[in-house]
Amino acid sequence: MRRTLGQTKEALEFMIKIDKLTSDQRSHMRMIIERLIDCCLNNEQHGMVVLASDDDPHAEVFTVNCSEMDAALALYKLQEVFTAMNMVDAPEQGMMN
Repeated sequence: MRRTLGQTKEALEFMIKIDKLTSDQRSHMRMIIERLIDCCLNNEQHGMVVLASDDDPHAEVFTVNCSEMDAALALYKLQEVFTAMNMVDAPEQGMMN
């Protein structure tokens, strides 16, 4: 298949971004992309990617092999997990005042 000029330009722009990543960032990105591909190929796996900025109150959610309702339920469950992770080393509630 022959690529159009636009496809070639997009591919080059993507490669320029990849070249800016450190070796550790590339390894991490490779793992993320492999997991996303696995999710796309396995109907029993569901995932999402959440992107947010410090200065923007909104976030973007990209679902992978799941509905937006499934993603919302997963995020709700994760709230408990993150709260527990962040509270592990926290002082007792009476000591926080």
